Amino acid sequence: MRLNRLFARSCWGIVLAKIARVPTGIPNLDGLIDGGFPRGSVILLTGDPGVGKTIFGLQYLYVGALEYSEPGLYLTAEEFPEELKLTAQQFNWDVMSLEESGKFYFLDLASGRIRLPSKALTSKAPFDPDTVLVELLDAVRKMGIQRVVVDSLPGVLLTIDDARVARRFLHRMISAMKILRTTTLLISESYDGATNAYPHLLSGEFLSSGLIRMYFEREGEKLVRKMLIQKMRYTPLNLRPYTVEITSHGLVVIV
Repeated sequence: MRLNRLFARSCWGIVLAKIARVPTGIPNLDGLIDGGFPRGSVILLTGDPGVGKTIFGLQYLYVGALEYSEPGLYLTAEEFPEELKLTAQQFNWDVMSLEESGKFYFLDLASGRIRLPSKALTSKAPFDPDTVLVELLDAVRKMGIQRVVVDSLPGVLLTIDDARVARRFLHRMISAMKILRTTTLLISESYDGATNAYPHLLSGEFLSSGLIRMYFEREGEKLVRKMLIQKMRYTPLNLRPYTVEITSHGLVVIV
């Protein structure tokens, strides 16, 4: 049942606001999740290499900035901003114009970590989780950021040697994003809890408001991209996989 309808009025007589939704920018996805991500939520997106996770993140921020005037920030820990802009160009997404108008920002951990010059906001090297968190939160406040993408979560967490520090960083980051009402997408490689691969990410799965898995599935002689919305707070789900295609305009969910 839809909690925002079922509990429109609590037993104490307090009127609760309808859950605000943030459109994802992915055609047909919003119809599967009651109109979009719950505003202020943190969504974990996991997937196989090459399945389209980075495209998802770029599309989410680009459409948000272009069509909804919601400034977005892309924290990149592995690819340089210039590489991400080339990916965006494949779909005719003019990210550079949005940068110039203050609607799209990159927080560049990749360049900062190896001390390369970057036109984007650059984190200080060597990597320090507290410094990165402060820089991220400062950027969100000062730039009026409403959408954040972290790509990738392992790229950030695996630079932290102490598992307890990594978990604490993840907890603090997720809590801060929720408090600031920033709708955040955390991108991660697929991982297997049974084999304890990427153990820090299990905390992210439990703390996040939503969990979307993307993967390849063999159909005949070809591999097909699939998406399963496994968890989305305040949202009814049918828990069935959907085919995803990469078109000239970006990702599309086939329903």
